Amino acid sequence: MDELTFHVPTQVHFGLDILNRAGQIASRLGTRALVAADGVLAEYGVLKTIVGYLKRAGVESILFDELGTRSTSSSIEQGLELCRASRADLIVGVGGLRALSIAKCIARMTHVDAPFDDYLSGPRALSGGESSLPSLEIPTTCRNPFMLSDECMVIDARNRRTSVYRTGKTADAALLDPVLTLTLTERFT
Repeated sequence: MDELTFHVPTQVHFGLDILNRAGQIASRLGTRALVAADGVLAEYGVLKTIVGYLKRAGVESILFDELGTRSTSSSIEQGLELCRASRADLIVGVGGLRALSIAKCIARMTHVDAPFDDYLSGPRALSGGESSLPSLEIPTTCRNPFMLSDECMVIDARNRRTSVYRTGKTADAALLDPVLTLTLTERFT
């Protein structure tokens, strides 16, 4: 398989069927993953495939696949609860802009005691003092303007305002697989 790998500082793996290396790459980052994903991906078998790759590489996973077009900051709080309760040491974000933004926020906020809504009311950046969980991004399309950056888009659940936030952390690794886009319907893509 031809593969392209580069680092920007996210280590990016690009290639046809690179998704089959998801477990191998994730296992370098952690052993217990919270998989934050667009819910619609379960219909296409994508999540089952990814969880299978993780399991074969020895990475336990718990699915947080209730994300969709209506997900807001409350989804970040739900994901944080699930992440802490499951003692995840890795976040795997799968999907589009919304799912990857939520996954990025969960990875950044897991070790922070304050609720995420405190940051929504304050500055548009998280301070650099807190530690973050490692993260792996698996975008289903390449139209996310915040991919490979430390920025994300969040919709405030309290007033439905959309804002861009700087998390101070990029994903540790990203898998860009053109085949993944082909498995989805044209409408979803």
